[in-house]
Amino acid sequence: MTSAAPRRVVYVNPCGEIGGAERALLLLLSGLDRERFAPAVVCSEEGRFTEALSAAGVPHSVAPLGKIAHLSRSLQLGAGATLIGGMAAVGALSELLKAVRLLKPDLIHTNGMKAHLLGGLAGRVLRRPVVWHLRDLPPEGGAGRLFAVAARCLPDRIVTVSNAVTDRVTGAVVTRKVRTVHDALDPRRVHLTRSRAAVRDEWGFPDDALILVMVAHFTQWKGHSVFLEALKQVRSAGVDARGVIVGGSIYAGRAHARCEADVRERASGLQLMDALRFTGYREDTADLIHAADILVHPPTRPEPFGLAVIEAMALGLPVVASDAGGVRETVKRDVSGILAASGDARAIAEGILRLAGDPNLRARMGSAGAARVERLFNPERHHAAICAIYEELLLS
Repeated sequence: MTSAAPRRVVYVNPCGEIGGAERALLLLLSGLDRERFAPAVVCSEEGRFTEALSAAGVPHSVAPLGKIAHLSRSLQLGAGATLIGGMAAVGALSELLKAVRLLKPDLIHTNGMKAHLLGGLAGRVLRRPVVWHLRDLPPEGGAGRLFAVAARCLPDRIVTVSNAVTDRVTGAVVTRKVRTVHDALDPRRVHLTRSRAAVRDEWGFPDDALILVMVAHFTQWKGHSVFLEALKQVRSAGVDARGVIVGGSIYAGRAHARCEADVRERASGLQLMDALRFTGYREDTADLIHAADILVHPPTRPEPFGLAVIEAMALGLPVVASDAGGVRETVKRDVSGILAASGDARAIAEGILRLAGDPNLRARMGSAGAARVERLFNPERHHAAICAIYEELLLS
């Protein structure tokens, strides 16, 4: 692509906090060729994500979602829900159009389910090509029907983060638009600032304890309760296992806000609080993962990709994870980790116990995982694939 000036790419993101989708977008922005593409981001609110954008020198603006921020992906399209959702969407779209128009985009790239719908509509109004970056499985129910219609009409390309997501996007018209581009490891995410011993001292756990870490924001399907049940079973088997839960809440809505409180209540009921640490949101995630012995990733529905999984693998940790979704593409079964039945705490516990009793196996799986990440999930490969899609659309 030849141009006297870089082409403006406007990214639409549905929240201002940082989760896996935001980390992946920050990595993409960090490696974007600024001589070819000039990025700007529109978010629904200020937060840690917009602070990170400012630090990276990426301009951003805010377009509030209003009441649509609280609508669920499991929305049932009854008359009342349709009316409420429609009115909320009109208001949110108006705000987004104001923000995007000011940025004069050549291309719009959306990063989240609500962003796909609103950003796609904005692209059609402004007559600009739209890329959906599908980092989640398509929803079911009423929201799923709406998604299917929108996917046919709004995006020019759909980038999926795994073949597992691609396989759930159906319909001949939609399938022709899809490109699978695995997420990549941000090398800054595995930069260590403290020793393993220093982090363990912070937690107050014995030096010889087996430390299990889970890294995930609080939402029901991430499987925090499965993690707690598995930890309880491992301890009941005579292993001095301790647990660390890293992450906070990033989305609006009562269900998300309630999730952390429910997890803490469940941990108390299982009498695990003395063996458990909740760190909240942390920037030094690499230090926390590195200080642990095993990453446990137990979502109860298929994980679209799982950035925490490749971060742990890069740091040399073996993984015990639910056998579903994109994790099957990141973890090589019985080579870099153990895959167990999704949502099955007993199966997760059995995988942990297998590793607990064999330090050499943990070391072998950790080394294999690090090599796999370096080979398959590097930023250069990711950036090249995304930029090729931009050029394809901007030249058409």
